[in-house]
Amino acid sequence: METKNCSEPVAALKAARNLIADETRWTRSAPARRLRPARGRGKNRHEAEWLPTHATDAGAGRWCAGGALCAVSGVRSGAPGITYLEAASHQLFGIGIGRANDDPRFTTHGDILRCFDTAISFAEAPASGPGGTSGRNAHPASRRSDHDRRSE
Repeated sequence: METKNCSEPVAALKAARNLIADETRWTRSAPARRLRPARGRGKNRHEAEWLPTHATDAGAGRWCAGGALCAVSGVRSGAPGITYLEAASHQLFGIGIGRANDDPRFTTHGDILRCFDTAISFAEAPASGPGGTSGRNAHPASRRSDHDRRSE
């Protein structure tokens, strides 16, 4: 996978959504997965399998929601836009994006894409409240990380 190094939240969210838009490129319970090819013969034959790896692994072919955001940003944690994705997940599912992505009792692939769409709308919306980033009635993602604020 070619890293895009998206450092702006909206661009990162859109690129991550695009990365996992095809359900075969999405995974649960790991930041990313890389394909280990089938090997051996006869009794020693092992089928191909998708093994967990880190989100920025060049050999990765599947990502979870947060892992996709890290992959397109070229970072292993604290990707730009993650606070918007967390806020969208809490609004839609009542839980954080990690649990929402990993637990099939709560979400499907389509739900995760909808979460990205909501996060993108949060990131594109004008901030509300005093100074644009706070206030009791501020936008759900207004308590952005320092990284998200620096990227804007």
